[in-house]
Amino acid sequence: MESLYLSNIETPVGTLVVAATETFIYMLEYTDEKRIKKHTKKFEEQFKLVNGKPNLVSQLENELESYFRGTLSQFNVPIQLTGTDFQQSVWEAILNIPYGTTRSYSDQSNFMNQPLAIRAIASANGQN
Repeated sequence: MESLYLSNIETPVGTLVVAATETFIYMLEYTDEKRIKKHTKKFEEQFKLVNGKPNLVSQLENELESYFRGTLSQFNVPIQLTGTDFQQSVWEAILNIPYGTTRSYSDQSNFMNQPLAIRAIASANGQN
C-alpha cells in the first residue's frame, strides 16, 4: 500500500497541513483538526497514512514561499483532485480563474454553463 505523508508547512497565513505521496499533493488544509480528520479519513482505504515529508512537499513549500513573496502566479506542483465528478469539475473551473482575478459563485456557475447550480458550486468550492 502506498504511503500518504502528512506534514506541516509554515506560511504567512499560518500553519498548513499537507498530505502528499511522492507524486501528488492530495490535501492542503489549515490546521483545523476536525477538517483534517474528515479529509484524511477518505484516504485511509487507499493509503497508509504516515508522518513525513516527501520531496514534493519541499517543492510545494518553495512555490508557496514564492507565491507569498509575489514572484509566483502559477503553481507547478502536481495535485490530485479527489471528490465527486461534479466537485472535480468545479475545482477544474477554479483552476481556470486567471491570477489576480476573482469570480463570484454566480460567475462560476455561468462559466460552467450551469447557471442554476450556484449553491452546489458554492458547496463544492467549500470542499476544495
